[in-house]
Amino acid sequence: MLRKALLLALLVCLSAPVSLADVEFWSTDTFQLTGYGINVIPEFRIKENMTNFYYLQTYVGPSWALNKNLKMNVYYGLKYQKSGNDWAQSSLGYLDLIYSFKPFSNRARLECDLTNSVVKYRDQLQFKLNGWYLADEFFYNLTGSFADENRLSAGYATKVFGETDLNLGYLIRAQRRSVAQAWTNSAAIILNAGLKI
Repeated sequence: MLRKALLLALLVCLSAPVSLADVEFWSTDTFQLTGYGINVIPEFRIKENMTNFYYLQTYVGPSWALNKNLKMNVYYGLKYQKSGNDWAQSSLGYLDLIYSFKPFSNRARLECDLTNSVVKYRDQLQFKLNGWYLADEFFYNLTGSFADENRLSAGYATKVFGETDLNLGYLIRAQRRSVAQAWTNSAAIILNAGLKI
């Protein structure tokens, strides 16, 4: 375990030359109601070098295995995001198609912001070997016809306490609000847990 922690620390150090505006903490927990095929996923984020809680979202929806390699998820998400001192609420719908062919997986996601009338296509490709993973996800704003975000992440995933999945990782994020705006970079420490109940 110490060797794995040192390798993750090395990965963080190697990514340090990227000019970052902020380091955030992102946490996502997945509760899978196995008897019903329903996932409940609360997610929160803390920004400004992990001092300002600014993001909370919960997804709820069913998941289906279409065959041994293909899975589909449908989610409704309620999101609260802080801007200045005010919190804005929005409703989102998600449709995921996840194709797995070890050691790769690909998640194609259609994201509809029902409050702000914005539709995005997201595509995440992940390579995973012996618990270690490397993933890249790009976001294309279909409403505005431009790429508006990219997330590169790496980390380690393992099982703890039986059926609980634990993932510790590091993410570098580039984003922009419009075609004319310059890209800004930030980083996030990721802690995810998955529990079947």
